[in-house]
Amino acid sequence: MQSSLLNPAMMPIITSIDTSMYRGVIVERNRSFEEYQREMKSRVTSFETYINFMKEETQKFSEFWLKSINNLCPRFVIPKESK
Repeated sequence: MQSSLLNPAMMPIITSIDTSMYRGVIVERNRSFEEYQREMKSRVTSFETYINFMKEETQKFSEFWLKSINNLCPRFVIPKESK
């Protein structure tokens, strides 16, 4: 009886990483990556929408500005941009 008191029941030594806790960690990691990718996709989509909106607004502003210049000074020739 004394030997059972001196050597309490111990958990077995883990010799493999294939445990339920390890599998749970992998599942949680994958879920976190999926959530991160979903958030990044949402941010990229909204940023692309914003960029396209700004391009359209810039084009509209340029057209308006050219018309305004033409109205103020009809003989003025706008120089072509050199690339």
